[in-house]
Amino acid sequence: MPDHLKDANRDAKGLGHGKNYAYPHEFEGHFTPQNYLPRNIAGMTFYTPSNQGYEQMVADRLDRWREAQRQALGITERAGPQLSQTEIEKMKRER
Repeated sequence: MPDHLKDANRDAKGLGHGKNYAYPHEFEGHFTPQNYLPRNIAGMTFYTPSNQGYEQMVADRLDRWREAQRQALGITERAGPQLSQTEIEKMKRER
């Protein structure tokens, strides 16, 4: 876990926990391009909303946020793991 996401309440000064964390709600649109994933999977897309109803609005907002993050952090867009419906159903059963 990145240090900026670790609990900053205990010995933050000595361990660097919470250092450089940007609280999204303090920014316009409640968005900051800070990365919360390990660098090797940064830029991966794990969720793609449909173009139906409210999800279209979600898709538009995610597109803007993802592009802003890519530009700010210099990362490239990559597809996340693609699972078949069979694999998804198997994972649900094993839960």
